[in-house]
Amino acid sequence: MRRLPIYLLALALAAAPALTQTPVRLPDLDAATTPLGDDDLFLVRQDGETRDEKVTWANVRASLQDALVLVLGPASVCVDNQLARWDGASNTQLQCSALTVADTTGDITAPGALTISTAGSNGDITLDPHGTGVVISSATIKCGKTSNCNLYLEGFGGGYGVFSGLNWFTNSLGATTSSSGSIGWSSGAANNPRDLVIARDAANTLAQRNSTNAQTYRLYGTYTNASNYERLSLSTTAGTGATIAVETDGTGADNLDLTIKPAGTGQLYVGAGGTTAAAPASVVVNATGGSGTDIAGASLTLAGGKGTGDAAGGSVVIQTSDPGASGTTLQTLATRVTVGVERTTIANILSLTGIAAAPGSPAAGDIVYDSVNNLFCGYNGSAWVSFSGAGTCWAE
Repeated sequence: MRRLPIYLLALALAAAPALTQTPVRLPDLDAATTPLGDDDLFLVRQDGETRDEKVTWANVRASLQDALVLVLGPASVCVDNQLARWDGASNTQLQCSALTVADTTGDITAPGALTISTAGSNGDITLDPHGTGVVISSATIKCGKTSNCNLYLEGFGGGYGVFSGLNWFTNSLGATTSSSGSIGWSSGAANNPRDLVIARDAANTLAQRNSTNAQTYRLYGTYTNASNYERLSLSTTAGTGATIAVETDGTGADNLDLTIKPAGTGQLYVGAGGTTAAAPASVVVNATGGSGTDIAGASLTLAGGKGTGDAAGGSVVIQTSDPGASGTTLQTLATRVTVGVERTTIANILSLTGIAAAPGSPAAGDIVYDSVNNLFCGYNGSAWVSFSGAGTCWAE
């Protein structure tokens, strides 16, 4: 029979109840009903009696279980995702609360990766240093503030980046969004409807579009404020057309030029088909027309380049092409009219459309064709005279 000194067992059993300062004792044993066996533990009584008492597992287990419940609480006292903590106020039981990390130094460290898993829920992480109590309805990281909220993720491509949905924002690759995504601006708060959108139409094709709303692009030369600037404007008007305009206001300079500049000997093409087309459309170049009652239209002036010093200015040359052999090769242009400083040269035929009455307010040197009398007529400064010397121009 093995004897266990009572002070050793007391030390083992007293460790847990010492936390609560509540004494734990073994239940009294009756020697008549609990006879000692060869392998039983027994206690040496300290009350002066000579009788030893048997220690059974059922008695010891009941005493240990009572002590452990006081220290650890019942097995089911806390539910999932709750932190069990000792209630120092009552000093008798555990308290359960949601896991909260409070850090007053600004640093939270962990020996390994930090994983927050909330099965069956959103798994949100909320950063709310300003105590705004932002409510999050999906898995998100928010700082609880409407401005100056920055999220830096180090290690992406040697730098940092932020990923949201199908969008990447990185310091090495810039901003990247999916083919169906876009970059937009709203008037006022960020959650207002967007009224300016930059999107991808196709590979290598940038689009500024917003449903059926006509768009305007502005490239500034100078800008002080909305009333003082110089800019190039490219705008559209639904159902009408598009406008390329140089615009100024306030302190911006007036009478600014618009220059279309091909590279080297490159040419300027005007028309719906561009350089070539299977069915080219004719093009009409117009000066600005009048608006209102009896408003004259603006003149259209074609000018050659200006010379400097005693050098001649450039001519205005009009060219057309002659038909050639059947095929797909483009024809060669030939000069038809050259308007120079000293003379005007006309190739082949000059045809004057006849008029039935003398023009009003003629100037000396005007030449016309009198379709009534079939005469070429010139104005000498005082009268119309026939080039043939016979007949009278527009005679009754």
